[in-house]
Amino acid sequence: MKSEGVQSISFEDLDKMMDNNEVPQFNYETFDAAYQADERIKGLIGHYTQEEVSFVDKAPKGGADGDSVGKMAKRAVDLSDL
Repeated sequence: MKSEGVQSISFEDLDKMMDNNEVPQFNYETFDAAYQADERIKGLIGHYTQEEVSFVDKAPKGGADGDSVGKMAKRAVDLSDL
């Protein structure tokens, strides 16, 4: 997203994007859990609040596309292993 000029995204828009990737009900709490659990997400996010997520200026080596971010988030919030 950063490569497309997107600096940040609201949780409402992020939820819509995640829903399109079959990861519904994505909100601050689920994002925070994903962020805390996955170093790869930390490498993509500059900072976040309860209102929005801001991205780092450059993706980590190897980059990350929207599909891989969706997959990471889905793994991070998958509760089936608990």
